[in-house]
Amino acid sequence: MYFKSISLVCTFCTILLQSAPPTSQHQVLMLPINMNSHHIYFARLGQGLSKLGHYVEMIVPSNAKISQEFSNGSFVITKYHVESNVSVFNTKETSDFLTSFSLNKPNGFQYMKRGIAMFNYLVEGTDTDCRTLMTNKELIDQLMHNRSFDLAILDVMSTDCYVFLPKLLKIKYFLFSISFETWFFGIPRLPSFVPSNRATHSDRMTFSQRFQTFVADGLTMLTYMVLPRPPFSKEFFNQTFKSEFFFDTFKNVSYYLFLEDLTLGYPRPNMPNTMSVGDIVVGYPSYPLPYELDKFIGNSNAILVSFGSYVEYLNEETVKKFCSSFQRLENYKFIFKSKNKTLCGDHSKNLLIQPWIPQNDLLADSRIKLFVTHGGFNSMMESVYHAKPVVIFPLINDQISLASYAERHNYGVEMDFGNWKVDELRNNIIRVLTNKTFEESIKRSSDILRDRKTSAAERVSDAINHVVKYGDEHLKSGALDLYWFQFIMFDIFCVLLLTVLFVALIGWANYGKLFYTAREDLFAKKKSPARQYDQKKGKKSYKS
Repeated sequence: MYFKSISLVCTFCTILLQSAPPTSQHQVLMLPINMNSHHIYFARLGQGLSKLGHYVEMIVPSNAKISQEFSNGSFVITKYHVESNVSVFNTKETSDFLTSFSLNKPNGFQYMKRGIAMFNYLVEGTDTDCRTLMTNKELIDQLMHNRSFDLAILDVMSTDCYVFLPKLLKIKYFLFSISFETWFFGIPRLPSFVPSNRATHSDRMTFSQRFQTFVADGLTMLTYMVLPRPPFSKEFFNQTFKSEFFFDTFKNVSYYLFLEDLTLGYPRPNMPNTMSVGDIVVGYPSYPLPYELDKFIGNSNAILVSFGSYVEYLNEETVKKFCSSFQRLENYKFIFKSKNKTLCGDHSKNLLIQPWIPQNDLLADSRIKLFVTHGGFNSMMESVYHAKPVVIFPLINDQISLASYAERHNYGVEMDFGNWKVDELRNNIIRVLTNKTFEESIKRSSDILRDRKTSAAERVSDAINHVVKYGDEHLKSGALDLYWFQFIMFDIFCVLLLTVLFVALIGWANYGKLFYTAREDLFAKKKSPARQYDQKKGKKSYKS
């Protein structure tokens, strides 16, 4: 009996050791841009990597909004002091711009003008954060001398600034964000079958759609190349890395981690140093709802309404339209995330407005039947994971393509934020709730998403271990050394076109010469001996 017990204990320990994740104990530095949704992406990744044995430290400004969920000590969050109390991405000005941009739908020159103005406003804010970080000598000294980081993971939206740290620390770095402008990274996601993140096309495009995608991708690359860099980033970069061209920072990236998933996008090719990790934001445990929310829902069916962290303020007219639509659906409870708590007056019994909500916990609740959303990546992934149909009001960037994909695959209905009516929203909510096609379609995608053999954190952990151990040169293709026109074979097609034109020109010249010669011969024959007709003999005769 004693030996049997020992044997059982040994067997149990062996199983535990075999099933336990490998611990590599690499030290990873993470630097997200100061945006709520990006904090979630990076925090989820940090949480997953720390559980796999890595030491993870995330550096953020002091005004970053980090959920209490990530303050449990699983990984380190270090904040550096900034003067502003709110991130530039969460200001009322940013929220007002996005809503007005979606409501007014500017076209052509006005679209570019307003877009560049907003871009400069956001860049100015991030450049201020960059200056504060890189001039914080105490923190920089700690990172350089009191840590032994093996690798850094940067937000692609803040490469201008955060690339300085891994270069100063002399460590390799990954980029992590949505998969836009992949030509920069030498990835053959060609406009012939990969639609733009800001377009509504599918991967089966017409000629005009392929042309639009080609032009849009090319103009986007050109814009990034000609727009002036933020003042401090440019100054610091030139002082510290004088011999390196800015776009070489993309060539030196060891791995690209893209926020994308097959359940929310069309199939796309990857390279040995690229990885899709969109599922990093789902698969985590949900928690019981706060008492106020739980009591409000009670035994009713409920609908969640949220437009993400970008749009925390909506204009008065829009909020009142939403409230009016919700009040016409008395059989459902509505939980509306908004800081405009007073615009609807006395709330009806079926409407609760909150400045903050535990979105994942609510979507995991079986009483939530539908999600009215802006279509952000995090929101859409959570919707798919929890199999909640959607009504989508896309505002900007990848929300446009995500909304189009969701409607095309029957996850829900897309609506125009700048042009909708109260009864239209009410009718669409009823349509999505009563038509089983939407529920079945998103449930199937939920099953696909949940049926993964490895987690995103495990895949990233393997990439970290590989790069730290073996380096990254064998993972990079020659595409990184090509100019954009070489990468898409524009130069080859130009040579082919010129060749065809040259051959056609030679052929035309020869044809013209032959035609001219034949014409001259015919003309000469007509003029040589004059034809005479002998009427008496009824014969033709020629007189010299």
